[in-house]
Amino acid sequence: IAGDAMMACVKNELASTTNPTRDQFKDAQTKCEAQVKKDFKKAGGDENEFQLAKAEAARTKVGDSVKTCIKALGLAANQNPTEAQRQSCDNKAKVVFQEAGGDEEDFEVQKMDAAVMTVGRKIEACMEALNIDWDNGAEPSLTEMQACEAKALESFEEVGGGDAASFQRAKQDGAKRIAGDAMMACVKNELASTTNP
Repeated sequence: IAGDAMMACVKNELASTTNPTRDQFKDAQTKCEAQVKKDFKKAGGDENEFQLAKAEAARTKVGDSVKTCIKALGLAANQNPTEAQRQSCDNKAKVVFQEAGGDEEDFEVQKMDAAVMTVGRKIEACMEALNIDWDNGAEPSLTEMQACEAKALESFEEVGGGDAASFQRAKQDGAKRIAGDAMMACVKNELASTTNP
């Protein structure tokens, strides 16, 4: 909600501006912040988590934008985009990122974070689809793990993540993020019944 509402508001604020500058984006974001926060709270969001939700939404928009742009190029299965094509997609994603409330200075970091999260989620979804009985000590085979990694690498490249070395780092960071998110959700759930933890 935070990202879509911010995006709609910022686009509306800048509707008459052809190539908005960083300062124009910041001004529009500032004008939109209070209303978007109010809408976030109305939808059941926790005001204390608004900035986190807004940042996460902007990061997600970056990954989605790059992926959509690269897919729209219609490249062959094993063909990677040229540097010019990738830069064009990055420029479009940078605008989307700022529309969703992100700061242009944070774009490269958030783009890599989006790629990291894509890898983590892709591997997690692939492993879950294998229906492995983790509770009883079962583990995926090497072939299954390699197949899941191959799918994750493809997704990593789609969101502009980089080369094989970058993928290995993203795989480790993605696993850490997934584990961290799961821990945070579990702790919140445990504390939900406690009034003052």
